[in-house]
Amino acid sequence: MASFISYTLLVLILGAQLTRRSFLIRRRWLIFTAAVIAIGALETYYISAQYRLWLASDLTKYFLPPYRDFGYFSFYVLKRFLAPYLISLPIALIVSFLLFWFNRRFNFRFFYPEEPFLAAAAVFLVSYPAFLFYFPLLILLILIISIFLSWRRRPRRLSFRYLWVPTALFVIIISNWLAGFDWWRLLAV
Repeated sequence: MASFISYTLLVLILGAQLTRRSFLIRRRWLIFTAAVIAIGALETYYISAQYRLWLASDLTKYFLPPYRDFGYFSFYVLKRFLAPYLISLPIALIVSFLLFWFNRRFNFRFFYPEEPFLAAAAVFLVSYPAFLFYFPLLILLILIISIFLSWRRRPRRLSFRYLWVPTALFVIIISNWLAGFDWWRLLAV
């Protein structure tokens, strides 16, 4: 369900990016904030549903207080629900900060104003471990496009602007397929 919410949010962001560019420029902070709030609300619902489910069962109620300390349940929900997003949140913030810093350092030549927010939202919504696949794929795509354009003798500056979100959508789609591999399961928390 979390991947469905991430997918839906990314489709909405892409739609806004393609049709309402002025909205993204004026309210670019809303992109990342809405993603964090939506995933936070969904994960809160999952945690409360898990607690109620365990409380209702004669067997699993012994995993909850007063039979056990709250640490067991906290560790379970941290590992099961929150960890992928708690790992991707600081990475998304670091990516956003680096894009801001790099862009400011070079006089706003490389990225459009909304790109750090698009990148942060994409990294956060892709979550861990999928963002480990997201970054190389993004670089590979921009490299392929650059080679194609230079081959066609149309040199021009390329932007990641329309690649952040579609690449994230692609990674979310194939992450279900990648989850079947042993090496992917080793990466998962």
